[in-house]
Parts: sequence; C-alpha cells; structure tokens
Amino acid sequence: MSKSPVKITCHHCGYTQTVEGGTLSTFCTRCHSRIENEAALAKTKKGSGLFHRPAQSEPIKQKKVSCPNCKTKNTVPYDAVSAFCKNCKNIISLKKGKSFATPVPTETKTEVALKKVRCFYCNTEQKVSTIAYSAVCACCGKRIQLQDMEIKGRHMGDITTGGRLFIRQGGFVQAAIKAADIEIEGEVRGTIHAENRLTLKPSSKVFGDVEAKDLVIQEGAVFKGAVRANSSARHIKL
Repeated sequence: MSKSPVKITCHHCGYTQTVEGGTLSTFCTRCHSRIENEAALAKTKKGSGLFHRPAQSEPIKQKKVSCPNCKTKNTVPYDAVSAFCKNCKNIISLKKGKSFATPVPTETKTEVALKKVRCFYCNTEQKVSTIAYSAVCACCGKRIQLQDMEIKGRHMGDITTGGRLFIRQGGFVQAAIKAADIEIEGEVRGTIHAENRLTLKPSSKVFGDVEAKDLVIQEGAVFKGAVRANSSARHIKL
C-alpha cells in the first residue's frame, strides 16, 4: 500500500517537488542533484536498512559551473566530479584541468529526393517527396494522390493522380482522366489530361479530347477527338 505523497525541497536549487511518503531520496527534476527526504530518514533506524542515510546536519557546499556546450550556468555540489547540464543534458566534467561536454549523438540527416507536381484542383505547382503516396496542396488544402496506377480490366469512374497511369492492353476505361504521365494500350472513352506525356500505343483506342505537354501517337493507334498539346505532338512509326 503506497504512502501519502509529501513535498520535499531541493537543498541545491530550492525547487520543491512531490514524492511518495516513504521515499528516502530522489533526484531533483530541475538540477538533477540527489535530495534526501529528511522526514523519512529520521524514521529509519540507524543501520537497519541498505538505503539508510544519516540526516545532513549542514547544507552541502555548492558552486556554479558553466556548460561548455550551451553556456548555461548550473549549480552543483562543490566536490562533484561531473554533472548534467540542466539545459542541453550534456555531461560536464568537473575534474581539475578538464572541462568539456560530451556531445549528444545526432541523427544523420539524409537528403530527401523531391519532384514537382501540379495540383489538379487549383493548378499550383509544388515540390513533394518522390516516395510520397499523397500530399496536401499548399494552396487549396486538397489532397493530391501521387500513386502510379495500372488498369488491366474494366474501369468506370474518373481517375486523378499526380503519378503515372498505365492502361494495359485489354483494359477499358470510361472516365475523365488526369495524371502526370499516361500510357495507353487499351481503350479509353472520355477526356484525357496528361501533365507531362501522353503515349498512345499501337493497340490503343481513344475516343475523346486529349491535352498533354507532349503527345506521342504510335502507328496503329486509333484516336478520335480534339488535341491540345502544349509543346509537341508526334507520330512515331514502329
């Protein structure tokens, strides 16, 4: 059964904290010095327990040391040989002729590869990680899907992704399509918008208006609709 909590004051920095009633000693959460619970020690018979410590008759002599790492002033016992900096938590050596801080290991920073994507809702261009599956537009706040997609069967419903879209041979899509790069081998009925390149393979059939920065129509492809190519439209013979 736990005893009622009591308040004890650190004789090093004067900070008061709450501990369990039977606690003989603890560490100050502010300066990390050991605090003796005088009331609990007084009730412990001399030499009766492993954790018995005699009550201190006079305050411990203290001194102030500056952390070499962050320059914070710390109050420590006069005869201490090391201490924790209360600010940066580094170990300060207090031995004669030595005064240094042990640096805390830091994580190695790795460069994250980025790519540019355009929000299909507000047309804002932004940079995102190349391995991200989705991102939130910094302008309109809407979520942008960035996954590559592959369609082999029948699909009904609009498709929007900042990644690449592959419609394989035998695949049928009836929808409005928006993607970064689109490659079509199957059949599509609906409008198509490719942010970068739209490629129509020899087996492809497309019925609808298309828009792309770079349009590639390979020989054998069937296409019926209007074209809006921002930079170039090319017909390639196999």
